[in-house]
Amino acid sequence: MLGNGSQGVGLDLYPEMVPFQKKHFVLCDLKPEPAYEKIAEAFGGYGERVEDPDKIIPALNRAVKAVKQENDRPF
Repeated sequence: MLGNGSQGVGLDLYPEMVPFQKKHFVLCDLKPEPAYEKIAEAFGGYGERVEDPDKIIPALNRAVKAVKQENDRPF
């Protein structure tokens, strides 16, 4: 899980949710925050940094549009 400058290990490593039940998490602060949008782009995906909560929905709409355009391209 990534977000708000923190990284945690969740359900993928702990499917039984034991850390969540016992409130024992593996977390760390990532400062300065990595440019996750650039990581997505490096793997050929769509990446966009959004810092204003009011701009999340428009950014998600742009991401969906980018994925749809990518899938419409001939291989």
